[in-house]
Amino acid sequence: IAPLDVTALLRGLWAGKWIIVFTTLCAIFLAGYYAFISASPTYSATAMLKIELSERQNTNQSFLEISPTVLSTEAAVLRSRHLLEQVIVAQALENDPEFNRYLSPTPAWSPTGVRNRLRALLTRQTEPSVDPQVVRDKTIENLAKMLTTGPERGTYLLAVTATTSSPQKSRVIANAVADAFTTVRSIEYRCSDETDEVAYV
Repeated sequence: IAPLDVTALLRGLWAGKWIIVFTTLCAIFLAGYYAFISASPTYSATAMLKIELSERQNTNQSFLEISPTVLSTEAAVLRSRHLLEQVIVAQALENDPEFNRYLSPTPAWSPTGVRNRLRALLTRQTEPSVDPQVVRDKTIENLAKMLTTGPERGTYLLAVTATTSSPQKSRVIANAVADAFTTVRSIEYRCSDETDEVAYV
């Protein structure tokens, strides 16, 4: 094996010094742009829910504990359309550009902005207004993306975590989802008890 020629190696690095400097400066510029301009800080807040057996389940010997399937089902309910729609209405999230992207102006030279301008030039028509149902669907979709739900390992606790651009907003959203869940479940249990009473009579 030929010995390493350190002098030749340093000479080669020196010959390409400008390429190395240019590449390093580009990397520093891109990292700074992402860190200080492009990337937006996010904040998370978590609300905890304890799942308990109902009175009917407590008196039924077949219900000795809550199964993991039940916990996973309840976690899915936390992200259900019906529940998220209640949160959107209660918190007026359709008026928040973070959840309703249609409120944010489209940059003129973005792909969407260029496409809208070309359509306006070709059809000579202004951009039509967005259907309210489309706005509602997209707002629900965006809210669902900002939520993480699931059971805490080894417990009967469900965690709902909201991640937004504001710590206060994240806390409000996580609590609102938890409140909507408890309200929906209390109504369902009450209706179920009333049905049982009618059937018994």
